[in-house]
Amino acid sequence: MRRRTLLLAIAATLSLVLLASACGRASLREGFGGAPGPTGGNTSSPGDGCVSIPPIPGASRNSDSPVGSPCDTTPGGPPEPIEPTPRLVTPSPRMENVHPIGWDGYEVVSPDGRVLRVTFSSGIEPCAVLDHVTVRETDARVTITLYEGSDPAHPDTACIEIAELKAVDATLDAPVGNREVVDPTD
Repeated sequence: MRRRTLLLAIAATLSLVLLASACGRASLREGFGGAPGPTGGNTSSPGDGCVSIPPIPGASRNSDSPVGSPCDTTPGGPPEPIEPTPRLVTPSPRMENVHPIGWDGYEVVSPDGRVLRVTFSSGIEPCAVLDHVTVRETDARVTITLYEGSDPAHPDTACIEIAELKAVDATLDAPVGNREVVDPTD
């Protein structure tokens, strides 16, 4: 009975968190109905679209917690959206079923302009592993191609179909300068 009660409490809490996340307008640090929460107060007002959920019983109420609220008012306006951070990977040659994949963008990450961090969305390992990167340079253009395959050491692994944001560093022979950087799979 105690276990069932605990599971129901966890399920109820997760439901509230998921509901709040789906709305994108909730904080675990505020109380219901505009009542002050453990961090000093709810800055939402009735009808402004903010939904507040109570703190999780037994959870730490540390004011240094990174949890914040999109409903909080801060000087200078609402908080900036958080950009996802790609996981930096290194190529692992000798994958099976290698094929070119597209990439999403790049940024210059070295002071000399020769290293580009290329971001791409990919599946999870061992089903989707970066095999190698090719870089072709001309005076006007840099062409970067990413090649992905599956790890032959894990042939019978079933992977869920979910995208992960990844990045790989590509080193050029010369600084990118004003040259166009191209994904040939586009």
